[in-house]
Amino acid sequence: MADLICAKCKQPIEESNAVECPFCWEVYHKECWEDTEICETCRKYNPIYEMVQKQKEIEIQDSQNEKTETEYNEIESQEEIAAEINGKEMPSSLVANSVLLASIVALASGIAGGIAFAIYMMWPSTGRDTAGIIGGIAIAGLGFALMLAIKGFAELINNSQKNAYYLSKLVEKQKEKDE
Repeated sequence: MADLICAKCKQPIEESNAVECPFCWEVYHKECWEDTEICETCRKYNPIYEMVQKQKEIEIQDSQNEKTETEYNEIESQEEIAAEINGKEMPSSLVANSVLLASIVALASGIAGGIAFAIYMMWPSTGRDTAGIIGGIAIAGLGFALMLAIKGFAELINNSQKNAYYLSKLVEKQKEKDE
């Protein structure tokens, strides 16, 4: 049998390590073919190139994701710091408390507006009793929905400020540890 020469590296190939291009039958080392995007001879795309490259990327990511013993110790110490900080509950912020108060005002206003509308519609006994009750319930419902939206915004503000506080404490502890 004739000596096989790789089209990419121009080195001899053992028959057990030979791979052929599916389009022109050019011969490559298995490793050379996996690293070749376009065939040297027919200039057609290597169908396994992308799959092999993705597999290599996954292997690289897996090796980077493996934690060493010191990294695990570092993570454990950060978890201890977080547990220490969590033991000290941060009070709600002034801004969040103000927004919560606004949500209570929105609910009270909605309920009061709903009752006032229902009474207004029924007062002269003009036959609009049903419309007054339905309208009053709708206005109270809008007040309730507005209260929920404002309360959610207050929780968002409060949680954002707590996260910033906890992160600043973690950074301080890490700086102390590094020094």
